[in-house]
Amino acid sequence: HVMDLGGGGSDHNALKATLRVGAGPAPKPPKVVQVFAPHVKPTHHNDGLCSKEKEDRFEYGVGYKVAKGSGRLHFEGMYDEEECCRKCRSMPRCKSFTYRRGFAGVCWVFGNLPFHKQFEDGAVSGLPLREEEKEELYSEQVEESAEVREEESKPKAFAPSPAPKKEYNAG
Repeated sequence: HVMDLGGGGSDHNALKATLRVGAGPAPKPPKVVQVFAPHVKPTHHNDGLCSKEKEDRFEYGVGYKVAKGSGRLHFEGMYDEEECCRKCRSMPRCKSFTYRRGFAGVCWVFGNLPFHKQFEDGAVSGLPLREEEKEELYSEQVEESAEVREEESKPKAFAPSPAPKKEYNAG
């Protein structure tokens, strides 16, 4: 519905327009739902094989998702996330794991790094420390290699060679 309100104080008229978008009243807003799993405290905090210098390496309240076909196994009756991590470390092809607390204590080990992480109540996930150590060592080697290449690519300062002597025969 449009209505002409007359002169707008300049060289144009003022207009009033009422627009109706959609049909019927606006829907009620959705209910607020808790999206984040509560923080889960570690069962124990020690200097184990999967934690370093008493620094926790686990992701609490997080479940890993890996690509289909990358390999996955589960083991029931695991005591805690440290035991699950040790299981993963003992398997050469294990790249990540998720421990789910509960009656059975299920440990999932995966043959690939996660492509997705989701909040999951009671889950604890991580990478076996051996992989982190390899990555740290590899990144140090890459840095060293880059420094060596940089040094090798710099032009070397050479002393100019003496100009060849020319001999003239007068005759």
